[in-house]
Amino acid sequence: DAGFDIAIATSAERALEQIILELPALILLDIMMPGMDGFEMCQLLQADEKLRHIPIIFMTARTDLDSRVRGLNLGAVDYITKPFEEQEVVARVNVHLELRKAQLKLQNSEKRLSNILNAIKEVVWSANLEPFELIHLNAAAADIYHRPVEELINTPTLWTDLIHPEDREL
Repeated sequence: DAGFDIAIATSAERALEQIILELPALILLDIMMPGMDGFEMCQLLQADEKLRHIPIIFMTARTDLDSRVRGLNLGAVDYITKPFEEQEVVARVNVHLELRKAQLKLQNSEKRLSNILNAIKEVVWSANLEPFELIHLNAAAADIYHRPVEELINTPTLWTDLIHPEDREL
């Protein structure tokens, strides 16, 4: 009644088959399942580059602190214990779906910004000053300094060594 399309699986193996066929926006996962348990399933999902971004909420009768902490440490975004109230589950699902939308929007914005900065033929950079740490360096730096951008970012002394001695203080 909350407006979600829901797929139900009676085992982790069946859930994996369904997930591969159609990526869900969110997964509600029990710990106690036949065959593979929810913890193993969560680990499997988190290990797959294509699946790790899917928010997982554990919904289980296991209320002990160790289980809750283990589930969250494995990558679950939330943990709901049974018995649960439907309104609470719907509210939490909505919150995590909105968070995922915001993450995707941010990732797309970062990609657009990176594409714009990398299209500029002048060096564009940003850094923390104390201690000095490059945060971003566009692709033009590789052309101008004849070094890979990653090398310039990961070796701050190399960056300053490449600056003309009279300009380093500035």
